[in-house]
Amino acid sequence: PGASTNLFNIEKVADGVYAALAKPQILTNCNAAIFVGSRDVLVVDAHSKPSAAASLIAQIKKEITTKPVRYLVNTHFHWDHSQGDSAYKAGGAKLDIIASETTKQLMTQLSRNRLKESLDGVPGMIDTLRARMAKSPADRAFCEEQIRQLQAYQAEMRNSPLELPTITFAKSHVIQDSTGDLH
Repeated sequence: PGASTNLFNIEKVADGVYAALAKPQILTNCNAAIFVGSRDVLVVDAHSKPSAAASLIAQIKKEITTKPVRYLVNTHFHWDHSQGDSAYKAGGAKLDIIASETTKQLMTQLSRNRLKESLDGVPGMIDTLRARMAKSPADRAFCEEQIRQLQAYQAEMRNSPLELPTITFAKSHVIQDSTGDLH
């Protein structure tokens, strides 16, 4: 509730299949694939932060279906694809996060340090934007918005929980809809 619904352009690809194309942000969100089944939804990749994931969840409910997201697939461990996992868990519905065994292992080993590195880099990025603003007043509004996004990211991610996949697989994993169709 109350989540922004303006971070993605959603395009229908086929019946029950959608592409969520991320709009530009200073810290990139990934694109996502959305598969609508007979009872629930599968989303591929969870974005750079929980608020971005919450935005997509809100857009799915507003623009596609009110069915719950039941499955979330982490295609790989990069921060812009997995740091939003907790927003899907926060929804309250039963959710399984699916990833390869390697992805879960890399998330376990690297995610905390990568998050720390990204947070440690924010002050330098803000300083660069402030210097740009001082040199070019015409860029002021752009720089102020970028600084706002960086500060919001820093505040949001400072204590963000790491959610790990609940289902892993070595080579493949099939999800069958109750109608017998495959996701």
